[in-house]
Amino acid sequence: MAAGVEPGSTILCINEHPVEDMATAEIQGMLDGEHLPLTLDLKPPLDLMTVRRRKAKKRDPVTVFTAGCRGSYRVVSEAVEHLGWMELQTSKDALNRVCSVVWVEHSDATEGLAPVQTVTRIEAFLHFCKKAKLAESLNKWSEMLPDAFAFSPQTWILPYAANDLKAVMGRARKDDTFIVKPTAGSQGKGIILAKKWREIEGLVARSKASQESEKRATLEYVVQRYITTPLLLEGLKFDMRLYVVVTSVVPMRAYLFKEGLARFCTVPYEPPHEGNLKEARMHLTNFAVNKKSKDYQPTEGLASHDEGSKRSTSGTFRQIEQMYGISPDEIWGKVAGLVANTLMALRPAMLEYYVHESPRPLHPLGPKGFQLIGLDVMIDADLEPRLIELNANPSLSAVQPDHKAAATMA
Repeated sequence: MAAGVEPGSTILCINEHPVEDMATAEIQGMLDGEHLPLTLDLKPPLDLMTVRRRKAKKRDPVTVFTAGCRGSYRVVSEAVEHLGWMELQTSKDALNRVCSVVWVEHSDATEGLAPVQTVTRIEAFLHFCKKAKLAESLNKWSEMLPDAFAFSPQTWILPYAANDLKAVMGRARKDDTFIVKPTAGSQGKGIILAKKWREIEGLVARSKASQESEKRATLEYVVQRYITTPLLLEGLKFDMRLYVVVTSVVPMRAYLFKEGLARFCTVPYEPPHEGNLKEARMHLTNFAVNKKSKDYQPTEGLASHDEGSKRSTSGTFRQIEQMYGISPDEIWGKVAGLVANTLMALRPAMLEYYVHESPRPLHPLGPKGFQLIGLDVMIDADLEPRLIELNANPSLSAVQPDHKAAATMA
């Protein structure tokens, strides 16, 4: 990419520069003696990039089969058009030519594809990004490198760590709060805040009972120390949905998109106490939780995307700079370190899966792939980013103006 950029172009970060992070280097050195390079690029929106025009060569256009897009179709279609590629929408079209890119929603849809085709899934990523699996990986690395993984809140997985959690909650301080999430949940469903063990004792009992049942899967929960001192803007708690494209696991290579979505609560924040633990719109930023609030401000009709209950991260970072004096570049640098260490923490378990459990071989013998990941990141009162969770199947539905940013990630 760097070779195609004119001098003086507005580039926030040029590709192919490895992250210079000591923690990441330590992690790499601990992976069974391997020293595989990690590349993490901050990729700006396309309208910030000026690319040198080259003489067109006669060749077949890149083709993208979009029949499997579902809710992401509008964004993907816009990106394909923007890049000057060819969109194929029907199976008949796909059969008449070998598609360059096949957009799929599930990993099992990659079976039968040719090795030369690129697919929008990397096998097993969805599994390892689930709340419990992510917590398991981050907990291991937090024990070995606590400073490098300070961005990850202390986490317990129920029912397996119930006794440990009970002991911790038994000696918790008055202002300590814990957030409980079902591992299979989404959109804020089933999330509760608790201060005392007795408040979740029934939930733990159901989880243990499911573990002993042969008729159903174990009902798992992830419990984290709640971040009681989030950074506030206009008195409201917020988090950010950021996007990373992983193009390789061996070596790990990823591109962090330098734009995203800031999601705001609709009730002014107060530190959690017995009287507000159930006030979801104060503590949870999920769109599904806040959209029906009388105080929810849709982006449509506002003067800019820097207002309302959903905003651009670039606008939010400018506001943070004005109020707290930290530059957007400094924030992005901290976020890049968080992303790099998170991906490297997932990598050992993924490699073990590929060696011992995967029914399909890795590229180049199998289909090539890339994985779009959504990261939910919060900034705390110390201006440090904290990882909330990963989503290996983030929504690209164009129901808000942020679809324009998503479309430029191509």
